[in-house]
Amino acid sequence: MVEKNKEAKDGEKKLFSRLIWVSPDLKNVTERQKIFIEDLKSDAAALEEAEVLQIQLQELKTIIREELVTGGRFNVRRDIKGFDDKKPDEKTKMIYLIADKRDVDDIEDMQSYLKNQGFNVVSPSYEGDLVDLRYIHQENLRRCDASIIYFGQATEDWIKTKLQDLLKAPGFGREKPLTAKAVYFKGQKDVDMEHYKKNNAMVLGNNGGSFSPDHLKPFLTKIES
Repeated sequence: MVEKNKEAKDGEKKLFSRLIWVSPDLKNVTERQKIFIEDLKSDAAALEEAEVLQIQLQELKTIIREELVTGGRFNVRRDIKGFDDKKPDEKTKMIYLIADKRDVDDIEDMQSYLKNQGFNVVSPSYEGDLVDLRYIHQENLRRCDASIIYFGQATEDWIKTKLQDLLKAPGFGREKPLTAKAVYFKGQKDVDMEHYKKNNAMVLGNNGGSFSPDHLKPFLTKIES
C-alpha cells in the first residue's frame, strides 16, 4: 500500500517515496546476511513505490535531497537534454536493452539487429547527473514493452538488481505488464538458474558463442504473440 502525508488536506496529499539503502561496500558477509539482503530486495520489489539503492552514501544523500526539494519522481517531470520521454511511434514496440557501462560495445550488434527488425531500442544513460540517470532508467522501465538485461562483464548481483527493477516497474507508473523479459548471457555463467526461473525471466545466449539473431527468437516470438 502506498502511504500519503496524513497531515495534508485530502486534495493535497502526496505519495511518499520509500528508499531502502544497502551499502555497496559490504565485506565478510555471512550466508545468512546475504539471504536477508536478497529477501529485502525481493520484498521491496513487491511493494509499491519502494526502491532499494545499493550505492555510495554520498550518492544516496544526493537522491534524498532531490526527493525532498522537488517532491520526487511522483510529481516532477525532469527536462533532461538529449532525452525524449515519449515514444516516437505508439505502434512500434519498445525494447529496453539494459547493460552495464563496460558492455556498451558488446551490445552494438544486438541493438542493430533489433532496430533492423523494426523495434525502438533504448538503453540506459551512463554520463551525467546521478539523479538524471536514475530518472531515465525509471522512465525506460515505465515506457518499454519488453526488456533484455545483458549479462556480460557485470556481476550477478548487478543483474539481480536490474531484474528487481523490472519487478517494481509498476511503482514507477507502469500501467501494464511487460510483454517479455529476458537475461542475455554472453557465454556460460556459473550461476543459479533457478533464480531466473523464479523471476519469470527467459535465459538467452548462454552457449559460449558470439551473438546470433537465433538467440533472440524465443524472446521476439513472445513479443509478437
